Amino acid sequence: MKRQSLMRFFGFIFLFAIWTGLTFAETQIIDARVAKVDDKSIVLNTASGPLAVAFDDKTKFWKNKAEASADKFVEGDMVVARLKTNADPTELRELTDKTSWTWLEAVRKTPQQATVAQLDQKYLYVKLAIGGEYKYRITEKSGIELKGKNPAVLSDLTPGLVVYIKGRTLATLDTWAVLVSDQPIASNTKTTKNSKTGKTVKVAPLPAAGTFEAVVTKVTPTINMIDVLESGRVLHVTYVGSTRFLKGSKSVTFRDVNTGSRVKVIYRRDKLGRIIASNVEILDP
Repeated sequence: MKRQSLMRFFGFIFLFAIWTGLTFAETQIIDARVAKVDDKSIVLNTASGPLAVAFDDKTKFWKNKAEASADKFVEGDMVVARLKTNADPTELRELTDKTSWTWLEAVRKTPQQATVAQLDQKYLYVKLAIGGEYKYRITEKSGIELKGKNPAVLSDLTPGLVVYIKGRTLATLDTWAVLVSDQPIASNTKTTKNSKTGKTVKVAPLPAAGTFEAVVTKVTPTINMIDVLESGRVLHVTYVGSTRFLKGSKSVTFRDVNTGSRVKVIYRRDKLGRIIASNVEILDP
């Protein structure tokens, strides 16, 4: 019985490995340069040579952090292409410029601060704090958490409301709104996937000194600490007597930093790894 169980187990592992390999083989993400754009196909110059790919109404195009169409791309554009490789000809599932690809990766993988623009039966349209407009697929199964609303419902998402959205990418490449809240959402991301290799890699810690932008989740004056949400993780920022607080060109104090504020932090790390702020600039209007 033991032997049969082991054989079944290893047989399952073998089949799973084959299935996984086939699944990854079906989709590839590549860097390329546009060579030619026709009505239903695009020729891309890749590291392996020219590649003709077909597109249809389901193909997603992005340019300058906005949805676009195939005719917005011209010869010479540097792009990132998502391909379905088990089709003849190879199918183009998504095409973006370099800037939009980085932006999409952030929107799809980490919670985002946004302002509600419009809600219809299928989508929540928002203006993102990181720039650009986006639409999230929203359903009755999307979690809605709004302070003072118990229970909160979709119709509470009115234009002008500032929210935080955690999304999940669907097979259609729509982003489903898993959770919409009026409080910052931490993903506590410790790993991410390399967009080219598909391998999971650790999120790098902040360097010894530098600058980052984030959303404030908590201010604790008793210990001179501001908690912020940056790249899906919560960071603890310590301010000291020499820390400068700014809003525009005006000097302010830590009392002007509120939960939900977007801030730009210039910092250094001390010997214990603490993040010590030299400047905290409030970016909200």
